[in-house]
Amino acid sequence: MATKPHDPAKPVASKEELKVLLLAGLDSGEPTPLTEQDWEALRRRALANTEIRKSG
Repeated sequence: MATKPHDPAKPVASKEELKVLLLAGLDSGEPTPLTEQDWEALRRRALANTEIRKSG
């Protein structure tokens, strides 16, 4: 089942879309440990998303 990638800036539209995204994540390959660089990138994205929501 091919689906277009989810835009992370938009909320998940339905439970079905969430289910598809979760299953795709489970089927995306072997897990890898998060590095400090990964955590920093996540923090930057979260902060940016927070700022976007505050301004809009």
